Amino acid sequence: MESGRFLPLLALLKTEKIKTDTVIEKESKMTILHYAAFQGRVAAIRAIVEVFGGDVNLQDVRGATPLAVAVMSKELRAAATMLNYDDIDVELFDANGLSPLLHAARKNHVALFVYLHFEKGADIYKTCNKGNNVLHLAAENGSNAIIKLLQ
Repeated sequence: MESGRFLPLLALLKTEKIKTDTVIEKESKMTILHYAAFQGRVAAIRAIVEVFGGDVNLQDVRGATPLAVAVMSKELRAAATMLNYDDIDVELFDANGLSPLLHAARKNHVALFVYLHFEKGADIYKTCNKGNNVLHLAAENGSNAIIKLLQ
C-alpha cells in the first residue's frame, strides 16, 4: 500500500465502512494502525487512536502490536507517539516471543531501547521463544551500544 493512502482510509473510518481492526494490507495482514506505525505516520496514528478509538495494543495475525511494528521498522517518532498513550503495554510478545524491547535490541535501535527500558520499564530479563534475552539479541546483532548500557 502506498503511504499516501491514509486520507481515504481515515474517510472510510469516519463513515464506518471499515473499523480500526480491519486488515487493510492483505500481504502483511496489517490493520490501519499497524500500517500507520510501519510508515511512521504520526498524524494518522493520532487520528486512529484519539478520534476513532483504535486499540494501541491490538495484535495482528503475527502477534505484533503497532508499537512493535514501529520498532521493527525503526520509526522512532511513531514508536514515541505510541508510547505516549497511557494504556500502551510494552510487554506484549508476538508469535516469535519478541517484545518491542527485544525487537529494539535485535534491530540495534539504541534510542528506542533506552526509552522502552529506562522510561517505560520494559523488562530486560524476559526471553523470546528461542530463549534469548536482550543481551543475547544485542550481541547476536552487533548492538554494542545496547550491550554497554546493560553492563
